[in-house]
Amino acid sequence: MESDLAAKRFKQRFKQPDLVITRVPPKSLSFFKDMAKEDFANDYGMCLKWLVDHFIGVMPNDEAILVEIDNLRKEVEELKNSKPQEPTKKLRKTVGGRILGGE
Repeated sequence: MESDLAAKRFKQRFKQPDLVITRVPPKSLSFFKDMAKEDFANDYGMCLKWLVDHFIGVMPNDEAILVEIDNLRKEVEELKNSKPQEPTKKLRKTVGGRILGGE
């Protein structure tokens, strides 16, 4: 009896507030539940957070990531195909204008 009471108090102490949303169109609700089930192990809170983060731009969307990957791939190809440049030698001159260490 006391253990049940202790468990109940424990649950109440650490219970997080719930969110109740009404008037959700059936197709949207179905999409949200399916997404939460498939991608977030039925964790509605994390699914909602992910959607909000993408909506406000905290996390880039998949298309933006793919565009960035494609741009980086092109840049790597350009670097691979470009001719290596010879390192330039620094010339040291004396106050009188004479070049030191030159060939």
